[in-house]
Amino acid sequence: MTTEQPPGAPVNPYEELTNAYYAPGRVPQAMWAPPPTRSWKGPVAVTALAVVMLGFGAAFGVNEFAKHQVCGEVAASTPAQATAGTPAVAATRATPAASTATTGAQSAEQLREDIDATRRHAALLVIDSDLRAAVNGLTDDAENALKLGEEIKTISAGQRTEYAKRLVGIVQDMDGHWRAAQRACGQAETGLLRS
Repeated sequence: MTTEQPPGAPVNPYEELTNAYYAPGRVPQAMWAPPPTRSWKGPVAVTALAVVMLGFGAAFGVNEFAKHQVCGEVAASTPAQATAGTPAVAATRATPAASTATTGAQSAEQLREDIDATRRHAALLVIDSDLRAAVNGLTDDAENALKLGEEIKTISAGQRTEYAKRLVGIVQDMDGHWRAAQRACGQAETGLLRS
């Protein structure tokens, strides 16, 4: 069914569509669809998505490792903490470092090494920002206590009252950071100071 147009008349779009659609041996093709082309964007997008997912997986794994280590140390070093917990907590309780930390017989050099190790674990806490802030606060408090201990050795007896007030402030800050770490680890908030 074609309609004839006089010569020089504008082309009838309806006629072109119907002739193209019903022509024998031709596969109808939509006039508005672009021709199929191969694009590099699809494989690049899939690869980028895979890299991002691997990155998130690695970050989650590193965060969980650091959280396990930090929370195990917090549970092991908390006075009168229940012995229930993960095997890592039980193993940490058996280490000499945990027992010397609770008795206060640890040397300043060993304490500085522990502070550095704790800071490295805190840097790995990429997801748990509350726990990272609490651990960084605890390490800052420990460094302040070490500095104060060095300063006390060189002051007179009259100045010790001022330093004692600073020490009380450091201990209160440390107790607050300890409670924040226990909260972030899902442990009971007992703190370091007894009420």
